[in-house]
Amino acid sequence: MQNADVLDEFVRALDPQSAATVVRLVEVISESPQTLDAAIKWRRLTFSSDGDFHHWLCGIGTTKHSVDLIFHFGGLLDDPEGKLVAGTSKFLRKMSFSSPEDIDPDVVGDFIGKALDRLPYFRDNWKAIQTGVPVDWQGGSNKRVNLTVRDHSIMSLRDHRIL
Repeated sequence: MQNADVLDEFVRALDPQSAATVVRLVEVISESPQTLDAAIKWRRLTFSSDGDFHHWLCGIGTTKHSVDLIFHFGGLLDDPEGKLVAGTSKFLRKMSFSSPEDIDPDVVGDFIGKALDRLPYFRDNWKAIQTGVPVDWQGGSNKRVNLTVRDHSIMSLRDHRIL
C-alpha cells in the first residue's frame, strides 16, 4: 500500500478493536504481489491498482459491530466455500471481522489475488455485464466461458463464476 498517512487518517476515529482489525487487514492486503494505491473514498479505506478508483479492487469499511472487507466486483470471484456475503449490489461482496484474530491471511490473500486476476476483465466489461450483454472471458484454465447477467439478479452472478 502506498501512503501510510491514509491509514492513520482512517483509523484515527475508530475504537481500538476496530483500528487493530483494520491495521491487520491492511497488513494482509499489503502482502499482495502488486502494489496497490489507497485512499479514503465513499467513507472506506479503498484500494485500487494504478490509481484507478473508478474500478477499485477492495475497500475496508466499518460498522458499529464489524470491520468489513468489501470487494467491488466480488460477485465475479470464485467463492466455492461461500466466504463472501452478498449485499444489495450486483457486484459487491464482503467479509466481516470482529477482531484481528478473525482474519485468515490465506483466505484474504487468496481473494485479493483473485480480484487482481479478474480486474482487467472487470475494467473492460463492467458495463456489458451490468446490462446483461453476453461477455466472453478466457480464464486461467484457457477455457472460454460465456458470462451473462440477467435482470439484475444476484443469483445469476453466482451461476457465472469461473471455477
